[in-house]
Amino acid sequence: MRKLLPGLTHWRAFHQDIGHDVDCYHAESEGVTYLLDPLLPEREIGFLQQVAPPSHIYMTNRLHDRSCADCARAVDATVWCNRHGLHEYVDDPLDVQPFDAGDVLPGGVRTIEVGLLCPDETALLLPIDTGVLAIADSLIRFDFANRTHDGAIGFVPDSLIGDDAEHIKTQTKALYLDVCDRYAFDHVIFAHGEPLIGDAKQQLRSFCDR
Repeated sequence: MRKLLPGLTHWRAFHQDIGHDVDCYHAESEGVTYLLDPLLPEREIGFLQQVAPPSHIYMTNRLHDRSCADCARAVDATVWCNRHGLHEYVDDPLDVQPFDAGDVLPGGVRTIEVGLLCPDETALLLPIDTGVLAIADSLIRFDFANRTHDGAIGFVPDSLIGDDAEHIKTQTKALYLDVCDRYAFDHVIFAHGEPLIGDAKQQLRSFCDR
């Protein structure tokens, strides 16, 4: 674990199902402690003892349940997912609370509609420091070819985007340019890739302007 900012801690863990590490976060804002897309290293629940117990767990899309069930049971936390992703949990014992894009969740976490790779894809704006934007899968900093997490901002491979990948990429860039215009933040964190701490909005804008 490493502290990125006061109130924001990052860790990385190996995801067996996809065969590479993913990025996870523990955060606190407005007196509320929460996790973003958590995956426990080797499913070690004791890992949570290193941080303040979270009362909420936020998924940036329905596929990021990762260790949500284990974490929720261990600390009696509420798990949240975009309403458009609830079908994933109809026959699942994980109790998931829905939110709609535009809602403000406990901790002052603002939900921002993305919905391009999948209808439940959501960005989260955390009121930490000068603002932290959390991105799910629409943009990454993970180099699939070299399995490294510190590359430039980019997209998942076209095969994971869909039939009209170029159109989706264009829409994604336009969406995040609008996010840059509408919201205040200086940091960007990713579910897949090294966080950008400081000057992140300009880096995001520069990528989306290309």
